Amino acid sequence: MKIQPKTEEQVKRAWPLLPDGDYPFTVLESTEQASKSAKNRGKMLFGVKLNVHGKDGDYHVYDYFADWFSEWKLRHFAATTGQIKAYEAGELNGDLNAFAGKVGYVTIKTEPASGNFAAKNVVSDYVVREEAPVSEQPPADDTDVPF
Repeated sequence: MKIQPKTEEQVKRAWPLLPDGDYPFTVLESTEQASKSAKNRGKMLFGVKLNVHGKDGDYHVYDYFADWFSEWKLRHFAATTGQIKAYEAGELNGDLNAFAGKVGYVTIKTEPASGNFAAKNVVSDYVVREEAPVSEQPPADDTDVPF
């Protein structure tokens, strides 16, 4: 395979990041997986790969949440993706890409660089957007048009 060699400086350049803010997203992949942390090893959590739709293109952002870890994100994720009834029933299934194709809104923040790791976008929360309220008034009678 033919490749384009790069200098050490070129490969150390950080990937472009989304500015902090709220963005629409589509779930690309989802899993139910066991935590690998020493404190909570084996506890189940949801993992999602999001395609976050920025003004200048799409960005992939990974997130993890559960009812024992970032529980506010779990509820808000369910609400923004139209799954709040399943959440409230205690039956949210994210196994084997069950969330793939779900859409919603997400708040993105920038996590600063640390040690050998570059700065990266992270999910701060999921945004539940209200639908426009439905008017209680009947529609105007526009059958009496003056032309």
